[in-house]
Amino acid sequence: LQMAKQQGRNCFAIYEDSPTHREQRRYAVAIVEEVQSGLKDGRILLAYQPIVDAEGHGIVAVEALLRRADPDRGVISPAGFIPLLEQSGLIVPVGRWTMHEACRRGRAWIDKGAEDLVMSVNVSPRQFAEPDFVQTVAAVLAETGLPRGHLQLEVTEGILLEPTPQTLHKIDALVAAGVRLAVDDFGMGYSSLAYLKRFPLHALKIDRMFVRDLPEQRQDAAIVRAIVDLGHGLGLHVTAEGVEDADQFHELRRLGCDSMQGYLFARPVAAAEMTGVLAQPGRFGAAPSEAAIAMISRITS
Repeated sequence: LQMAKQQGRNCFAIYEDSPTHREQRRYAVAIVEEVQSGLKDGRILLAYQPIVDAEGHGIVAVEALLRRADPDRGVISPAGFIPLLEQSGLIVPVGRWTMHEACRRGRAWIDKGAEDLVMSVNVSPRQFAEPDFVQTVAAVLAETGLPRGHLQLEVTEGILLEPTPQTLHKIDALVAAGVRLAVDDFGMGYSSLAYLKRFPLHALKIDRMFVRDLPEQRQDAAIVRAIVDLGHGLGLHVTAEGVEDADQFHELRRLGCDSMQGYLFARPVAAAEMTGVLAQPGRFGAAPSEAAIAMISRITS
């Protein structure tokens, strides 16, 4: 049906139920069923990756990342199953579980001394479209006790491109509840920037595509500089994703990025390991310390 519509309607498109299609459907059903059971037996889990201040002030935030544990293949990234969760609608309960678990961990880390920790959680378009999304976020914050200003929701540009009254109401309500909003993968796929002035955003996250070839690619450096200037001009915090080597770090700091995230600092780790990282003196905080500076000494030296 979709193919016929794309061809201009009033035409035929033949569907053939091939063995490949049937196998793909069986795989999709199996993954969805596995995720449903995985929420109960611990095979769906969260990994955490720190976001580090560009000037050596330590860890300023942590992003919660959904993972699936496979008995044979180990921990699997979400690329292979998130689209299936979107299509099935299962992303809604999985998304709520993710937010609740991340906020619960965030509260525990705050209680252990990371007083200014921001917990960053991705929100899918399907989640955001739910009529009770704002109520869900409010309930999670109430249940976990995460303080105002400590939850950051990362949304895609696509969510913001159609400023319907419902979208505007949801974002205003979230901000009123003390939730921070960041645009994830900024600069990918859309040329309109009008939404930046319509919504009370807090941060931009520069997509790793613009970071990967720094500092060699002058075009990427120009784009990053433009994003940083744009973000700062609007009063937004700017984070660079996908930082993997020291040259990228130095260039991004020269270009004015506020914070960075990537394998150079740490790969996503389990909650227990992140607890140990945050517990080390100087790993978290607004003021530089010897321990915080030592955390990236191998980069800045």
